[in-house]
Amino acid sequence: MPKRKKNNTKSIHPKIYIYCEGTETERNYLAGYISHRYQGYSLVQFIEIPKIKQNTPKSIVKRIISDIKDDGHLQGDIHWAIYDRESKAKIQDKEHLEALQLAKANNINVVFSSVCIEQWFIYHFVYSKAAYTSCSNLLSESPLKQKLKDVGLHKYDKAEPEIYDYLKSGVDDARSYAKKINKEVIEDSVDGIDENQPFKLNPYTNFFEVLDSIDLFLLEESFRIDFALIKSSILFFIEEDIKDINPDDNRQYSAWLKFKENYEKYLHENSKFFEVWREKANDNLDGELIALDTNIDNFYYQNLSKCS
Repeated sequence: MPKRKKNNTKSIHPKIYIYCEGTETERNYLAGYISHRYQGYSLVQFIEIPKIKQNTPKSIVKRIISDIKDDGHLQGDIHWAIYDRESKAKIQDKEHLEALQLAKANNINVVFSSVCIEQWFIYHFVYSKAAYTSCSNLLSESPLKQKLKDVGLHKYDKAEPEIYDYLKSGVDDARSYAKKINKEVIEDSVDGIDENQPFKLNPYTNFFEVLDSIDLFLLEESFRIDFALIKSSILFFIEEDIKDINPDDNRQYSAWLKFKENYEKYLHENSKFFEVWREKANDNLDGELIALDTNIDNFYYQNLSKCS
């Protein structure tokens, strides 16, 4: 029987790929984060966390490079490699440096934790600059196990599938603590070590960066869809030469509502996405608004009261 041909049809939609070293810890945490924050969000299907056996920094980066070349990844795709410092006896500084340089040369982002991902977990509970020599040292000497017991996880296992559920209430604190502690550790470094040599810093983790990347990626894709609706509404007003909307006209009012919803979601000063999208959106929309002889704010506010 002839072999079935492999379906090579690839989505033209950009994706974010997150590669973690062989253990399940990071994958389980990320899967929990995405499910918790974006449950039911259709764009989540464009985030992939491949299950891989690679467990050294360079082997992970090389795997990503291979997949980019051979697996039809798109130019707009985003790639992350996630791995730990571990002990110097296992992986030398030189190897970490080579992995970082290889990643940078191939536009691959890196999340690095020293000494292990559990450093990131600690920040969900406490602000601590304590340094540890290994993961086992961290687990035996840090408050992490006790803190996890306090929230119901009585026996910590690196493969714990629900690890995020025990940590989710502290994600925002962890983000804040990690950024501040990284900055302070770098400032305290007597050898002038910076974020370009994270393997020489202890403690250190930039795990928050992959979470920020997920958030921004999904926001960008959501905005891409919503921007099409904004533009469609604007084009309707331009083509109809409408500057003042008649709320009794169903076509005008329907187009206004679509515009208003997304303006307030992204571009209104009270929107939580305002700073992210303000400049970019206006650069694109101003060209469409020329025919209205106004700008996006004036158009919104001059019609807001009559269409409320």
